[in-house]
Amino acid sequence: MNDFYSVIQLLATLAIGFVILGYSEFFIDILKTKFFHADEAINKAEKRCYAAMPDGVTRKNLEPVKLGEDGDTSNDIEDLRLNCEKKEKRVKDFMDKSRKELDKRSKLRSLVSMSIFVSMATVTLLFVPSLKSFVEFFNLSLLPFSLLCIVYIVLGWVYGEKEDCKSALKNFASLRHPVICFAIICLVSLAFAFFAQWKSIDIGGLWRHTCIALVVVGWLNYVIYAFFVKHSMEQLKASVEAFADAMVKECEDDGLKKSCDFLIETMRRDNRNIDFATEHPDVIEKATECLLDTYFDIRSESLHLIVEASHPTNPAPPTDPK
Repeated sequence: MNDFYSVIQLLATLAIGFVILGYSEFFIDILKTKFFHADEAINKAEKRCYAAMPDGVTRKNLEPVKLGEDGDTSNDIEDLRLNCEKKEKRVKDFMDKSRKELDKRSKLRSLVSMSIFVSMATVTLLFVPSLKSFVEFFNLSLLPFSLLCIVYIVLGWVYGEKEDCKSALKNFASLRHPVICFAIICLVSLAFAFFAQWKSIDIGGLWRHTCIALVVVGWLNYVIYAFFVKHSMEQLKASVEAFADAMVKECEDDGLKKSCDFLIETMRRDNRNIDFATEHPDVIEKATECLLDTYFDIRSESLHLIVEASHPTNPAPPTDPK
């Protein structure tokens, strides 16, 4: 085992490092934003969904327009607003749920738990050879110890990332799980060593091969988890993209933007005189001046006629009473 001490020490350091990093928010943020780009994918999908429907400011500024004698666009505006609000709520709920799921998957609780177990197992492999007075006894214990540790790590790959695990035996994401199981493995290994020594069972150098296998599996643990985490993130991004595609298609099928454009065009046609006055104030000013001039001319002429009728310039001669 002396030839593998450096490899075992490096594995123990890596395991302890993952235990520390697993609780670092900075490390989790790097996984989400820089390594897997899952957070960016969720933000892009959310923007795509909102871009497929009229924005809130545009909907708020829509005003009813009278159509014919009895109808108007108030019902159309209300239907558009309600439809958009329902879809916006669905988008918000789904994206919030996806972000929570992203946080959960980025914390890597099961990997932290497995790292605790690997660190304890590798430290034990480094510690046992130093007990020279009991070296034969502990060499006997290393055979079941390494085999049971390998079984535990493999079971961690199977059950570690399972969601909503209610069974305490399968809850590999719990921090107590590796500690308790490691203690049980140590007790079983010591019991086997006592039994093998009592029965004079010779295992030869088999314990060396199982310890080397344990070190290999310990290194392989991080390769497997890297694959698991990457696959999990890809699944999450795929589900978000699928939701965004479905939402965009639903908005197009409902014709939300077309309905909004129609209502805006209807408002523009109804307010074309106001729009003309706003766009051409000089024309409106000249027309107003002409109307005022005409009004004053007519008013002046009317006053002149009234004055002439009240005070005639050539009164009629009086008639002879005879």
